[in-house]
Amino acid sequence: MEDEFDIVTWTRLNGVINKIRNTEQQLEILKSQFNDDLPTSCNYAASILASEMEVRQTCINKLRKRIDCVQKLYISKRRTMHEVHDKLAKKQVDFDKLVEKNETLVEKLVENNEQMEKLRKTNLIQVRLISFRKLYLIQEIVDLFKIDIDGGPASNQPRNTQSDCKCVLIDTIRSLHLPQIASVQVAGHSEIETTSAVGYVVQVLDAISMVLDYPLRYPVICGSSTSKILFPIENMRAAQLYNWKKRLDRDKFQEGLVWFGKNIAQLRGDCGIPTPHADKTLSVLADWVRSINGGFRRYVCIYERPTASVTSPASLLINYE
Repeated sequence: MEDEFDIVTWTRLNGVINKIRNTEQQLEILKSQFNDDLPTSCNYAASILASEMEVRQTCINKLRKRIDCVQKLYISKRRTMHEVHDKLAKKQVDFDKLVEKNETLVEKLVENNEQMEKLRKTNLIQVRLISFRKLYLIQEIVDLFKIDIDGGPASNQPRNTQSDCKCVLIDTIRSLHLPQIASVQVAGHSEIETTSAVGYVVQVLDAISMVLDYPLRYPVICGSSTSKILFPIENMRAAQLYNWKKRLDRDKFQEGLVWFGKNIAQLRGDCGIPTPHADKTLSVLADWVRSINGGFRRYVCIYERPTASVTSPASLLINYE
């Protein structure tokens, strides 16, 4: 068995060796033929180079297209930069003009401020002169009507008329007693005396409003002892400041005194002076006169008011020193 196996193996091995030799011989023959055929080899190499060149040319064309795009973009951006530079140069020119104009305006502003300061000083002097003249006229009005505040018990005062008034402290105008609003209609007060005193106070406030060119909240109609006061919101409804015999007249009289007290409170408020008791008509008015005559030496505005404006009653409180 071993001999047969060896023979078969040898036969197969010998066949393989022969095939390999034949293949090597054929390969040598082909190589010799290939080396002998130079044009074919050159053509093959040339075709390979041509293929590579075509690939390279395709890449070059792509790169050229990209370069063209980049060049166009560069040119566009460069044009944009030139436009931006032109705009910046124009804006710089405009800015320089504005700076120059601003410097001119600053110089003019300084000049105007100097002129305004001179005008302010001149205006302040005029306001002081006008206010001083108004104060003098107001004091003349008050002296003319002889207002006396807190004159002591009514029984100790010289009176033009006799009455059973029980007021502890009385306020008089031209020796006529004007009680507080709450006690006007209390027994003991003479209607004639009270209405006459009210008429005098109305004349005083009306004269003061004309001196100050000051519109009252509730306009008054002076009529001596038959004065009236108007309520502008309700179509100038009038309230009489006299005659309280009838209940209807008494209500109107009381309402008119309240409106009149609000007029005085308004005048005080516009001067920056509060009004604690508006029902004390003469006392509140006389206190206002004392306040404006004292100026800042005696009274300082609690509320801020335009003291430097000649149209404001607060100008009466200006410092004259």
